[in-house]
Amino acid sequence: LSFRLPKLPFVGLAGYGKLAVGQMCSVSDPDANFEVCRTLCRSAKEQGASLLSLPECFEYMGVPGTGDSVRMAEPLSGPLFARYKQLAKEEG
Repeated sequence: LSFRLPKLPFVGLAGYGKLAVGQMCSVSDPDANFEVCRTLCRSAKEQGASLLSLPECFEYMGVPGTGDSVRMAEPLSGPLFARYKQLAKEEG
């Protein structure tokens, strides 16, 4: 997996810092999606953001009509989101 990240767009939040808007094209590989999110998170932090907004389905995008997304579904307390919570703690 290789890609080049452009500067992230930012919106000023009066008194609250910067909001970064991360764009990505999710795939059917949760680990690959996580690594892209990690890179976006680090890039946002390096550019001074205090909040990163990710698109819907950032964690997984299955093939429409196959039931992939339903099979991959898990509660917010599941292991996939535990990784994202840990990433948020690590990156502040």
